[in-house]
Amino acid sequence: MMMMMMMMMMMMMMMMMMMMNCFRALGNFKIEKTEC
Repeated sequence: MMMMMMMMMMMMMMMMMMMMNCFRALGNFKIEKTEC
């Protein structure tokens, strides 16, 4: 049970990070690889 919760949290964090990177890339055209 605890392991599942930890995994879910990790996944959520990763998703959030990806989203933030995406938005940052949108605002900043220096980064070429925008995978939105």
